[in-house]
Amino acid sequence: MISMGICALICLPWFAYLLVRTGNILPTSAVGKQVSSRIGLRMVFAKTGKLAFLGNMPGLVYPFFWLTYVLEFALGGMALPSPDISLGKLVGNPNYTISVWAILIWLIVVVPLVWIALRRFAFFMRETPSEANGHHWLFSLVAIWVVLHNLVYMFFLPIPGTASRYGAINHMVLWILLALGLYFFHRRSSNWRWVGGGLLILVLANSIYWNNVYDANIEHMNNVRKTAAYYLRDHFSSDDFCAAFDVGAVRFFSQRPVMDLGGLVDSSFGEHYLDGSFDQFLVDQGVSCLIIPGSIGAEKDGWFDFASALGLTQTPLFTLSQVSLFEIDYELWLVGFLPTNNYQASVTIYDLVLSRVPE
Repeated sequence: MISMGICALICLPWFAYLLVRTGNILPTSAVGKQVSSRIGLRMVFAKTGKLAFLGNMPGLVYPFFWLTYVLEFALGGMALPSPDISLGKLVGNPNYTISVWAILIWLIVVVPLVWIALRRFAFFMRETPSEANGHHWLFSLVAIWVVLHNLVYMFFLPIPGTASRYGAINHMVLWILLALGLYFFHRRSSNWRWVGGGLLILVLANSIYWNNVYDANIEHMNNVRKTAAYYLRDHFSSDDFCAAFDVGAVRFFSQRPVMDLGGLVDSSFGEHYLDGSFDQFLVDQGVSCLIIPGSIGAEKDGWFDFASALGLTQTPLFTLSQVSLFEIDYELWLVGFLPTNNYQASVTIYDLVLSRVPE
């Protein structure tokens, strides 16, 4: 109760300020991300084949994607070698596969160890406070934290990204359970080395896989997003006002004012998309160039064509004239994209050419 009181004293003034300043108790970035992410999720579900039904059950999106993400990217589904089982028909992307070796490790190593750890935890919680050295409260607090953390994302921001990097606490708990399970298994069976060896193989495979993902992400940042920002800095006049999705890299490295298209600064982004006035919104803001992920008409850049999805390719108000395109090797991009879904294969800069308005 003392901890909750201290938390309230720290947070309530901030929430009150947000309510007075913006009319919402949540930060602008949270509101904008909620709207833009759900718009993106709707577009993704339109392309995911048999998973489209999840679009009608938002409460199931988060747990489904978390379980899928864990199996694919934390427990060897993508990290372990062939033979593979394709998930293309299920998720709408043929590049997602599951290693048969991963399935064997789940059955022989992961499930038994997690089961052993959970059983031991249940026994521990049934012990008297004196037998448990008074540590019941600590484990109960962690359990409550994990449950509340997941419930918030399940209903507030149920998207694939929250099921992966935003739900990091789940991965921590999972690997703690695996370590504890191996510890208790070691105490009662001489076969623990085989199970431990399987867990070690999984750790090594994950380390190699995620190191490659990191390298691919850095390559994309350096040769696509930062390069696009430098191009904006060096080739556009000070009178040009650009709008971009990646306002972090573009704004920082171009050292120019940039309008945010991701809803993190201005949450009205989603409202203009939903009411079909996004093109008019750009014109009203004086935008003269766009820096967006992917390129118009590209089929393999990611889940969707940003410009088309935003209604910017068929508007009577302006046309988009491609100025420059920045991209890395497609296969290298896939390495970084598949576990993160965080960027398209390319970034394209367009001039926004206003149509002549009849007088």
